Amino acid sequence: MKQLLAITFLCSLFTTAAFAQNATAMDKAQITFINLDTTYDFGYVPSQSTVQYRFEFKNTGKGNLIITNVHTELPYVKIQWPNKPVKHGKKGLIIVSVSPMEIGTFKDDLLITSNATDSPYPFLHISGAIIPEGDQGTNGSSSAPKGGRRGR
Repeated sequence: MKQLLAITFLCSLFTTAAFAQNATAMDKAQITFINLDTTYDFGYVPSQSTVQYRFEFKNTGKGNLIITNVHTELPYVKIQWPNKPVKHGKKGLIIVSVSPMEIGTFKDDLLITSNATDSPYPFLHISGAIIPEGDQGTNGSSSAPKGGRRGR
């Protein structure tokens, strides 16, 4: 009889834990980028200049979204994100600024650390070509792209 009670108790304990985890997952924050806009090509960026792009997102989860870090491998990329929790249904911005010094191309995956996922996730992708200051692009014409191309 004691074994039956012990087994029943353990089963109810595991069931309660499973429901608690499921409820927690349902209350979790979720980050959704507006227009599925997660890739941005800055195009041609003159060295010694600063260009910027704003990724807009919405918290589509049930809980508050807390972003604790957005990581880049590039030393000339600076990132700003909300320093306060983003409430359910509200929007926020992640602002990426590029201030390149050296000529060449760049490409980076920006890792977002938040309570929406268990580990940092590469949500955002940026790229571009850094050209000499005053240059119009590889062909020298004024019709060369100067930035502002979105991708998906």
